[in-house]
Amino acid sequence: DLSQRHQAIDGFGSAMAWWVNSPYEQSAFRDMYYRDLGSSMLRMDLVPGALVGPGGTLDSPVVLGADLDANVAKFNFNVQGAANLGALAQAGLSRSLDDFKLIGSLWTPPHWMKGPELNPYNGQVTSTLPELTYNGSNSSGGSLIDTPANLEQFGRDVAAWVVGFERRYGVEFDAISIQNELVFHEPYNSAVYTPALYVKALKAVDAAFTLYGIDTKIQGPEDVGVGSTSDPWILWRQFNYINAVRADPVARQALDIYSIHGYASDGAGSNRSPDLWNQYWNGRTSSSHPTPAGAWWTGIKNDGKK
Repeated sequence: DLSQRHQAIDGFGSAMAWWVNSPYEQSAFRDMYYRDLGSSMLRMDLVPGALVGPGGTLDSPVVLGADLDANVAKFNFNVQGAANLGALAQAGLSRSLDDFKLIGSLWTPPHWMKGPELNPYNGQVTSTLPELTYNGSNSSGGSLIDTPANLEQFGRDVAAWVVGFERRYGVEFDAISIQNELVFHEPYNSAVYTPALYVKALKAVDAAFTLYGIDTKIQGPEDVGVGSTSDPWILWRQFNYINAVRADPVARQALDIYSIHGYASDGAGSNRSPDLWNQYWNGRTSSSHPTPAGAWWTGIKNDGKK
């Protein structure tokens, strides 16, 4: 029924691979993406390679101070993943037929900010440590070190990435996620969060954004899918994080958008359960799981925000 309005769609687009150059740099591709296809959104990595220490490797620590400009100066936004996608984002400003929105996501905190991996379900410390993979170009697994000093460093890192990229390419992030698929240890850039640790990291980034006057929205928790009626535990897992955010007044205020990856139960397909999406929308799970109080779907701003 085209006369009945159901929901507003802010935009349409896709994620791009940080390690790819062609065809992103081609004018014909940009015209096809932004004009023929009508894309008005672009999602990109906040690649860890933009900040490396004296050794030039991902495990070289960098200490970030309170001065935002000094922190930004330590980044190199001409590295792969920032340069190629920065140029593509610049093209979006001039070629998109609608208001262009750039979405950022961290696949991992800086390698030196991670320690032993936590079990995302019970919070227990495991023997799994973060490791450098793919010839040192990726930081795989591990969890953000849960100390006030390290959380402050993490907040400063995200703030400097967002501000520095905008200064370099003239494109502001509409929103960022502090962790892509936060339950999974992958061989590529990845990190694992418990709900409690996610809340702490969220508040650390929000504190840095507030301190430096950054108005980029924060979205999350960016887990995958809602499962199916025969396998609803993925939905339950989603609400472990959402409920943790909602239970903390500061975190609830910090999270602007609930975001979720729309995969099917196989983690790859797009065939999803309408019933489970309905439960996600209404903030309810099956009777065997905790009942959340009024969560919202990925594209709706958190009702805890002003």
